Amino acid sequence: MCDRFRYAKPVHTFHVSLKVGEREFLGEGETMQAARHCAATMALSVLRALPLPTRELSTDSQTTDAEADSSSGKGR
Repeated sequence: MCDRFRYAKPVHTFHVSLKVGEREFLGEGETMQAARHCAATMALSVLRALPLPTRELSTDSQTTDAEADSSSGKGR
């Protein structure tokens, strides 16, 4: 009789942390890939429910093409 089938295989649980911006999502599973999928599924369910941010451009952070070229040395 072979001893390797006499006892149940120990169950391992993998834990994964996924950070998206300020949010952190924890996933767990029997394999590393399953834990990653769990964390990603949780993140998608929360992030899909959030409203899309509006894009507001401030005049302070905008640079003209001439300023960008002169600072990078391309305008010469």
